[in-house]
Amino acid sequence: MERLHARLADEYELSERGAALERKLGWIGDTIQTLLSLLQARRALGLEAAVVVLVGIEVAFTLFEHVIRPLWP
Repeated sequence: MERLHARLADEYELSERGAALERKLGWIGDTIQTLLSLLQARRALGLEAAVVVLVGIEVAFTLFEHVIRPLWP
C-alpha cells in the first residue's frame, strides 16, 4: 500500500502541487488583506470628512450667534 501511495504521489506530483497551492493561497490572503485595508481607509476618510463638515457648520452657527446676530436690530 505504501508503494502504491508513493508511486501515485510521485506520478501526480502531489508535493509540488501542494506547494503551488500554498503559494497561491498565500497570495490570495495577502490580496484580500490589502483590499480590506483600502476599504477601511476609504471609510475612515469619509468619516473624517463628515466630522470636518459638522465642525464647520458648528463654527458657522457660533459665528452667526455671537457676531452677526447682535448686529441685527
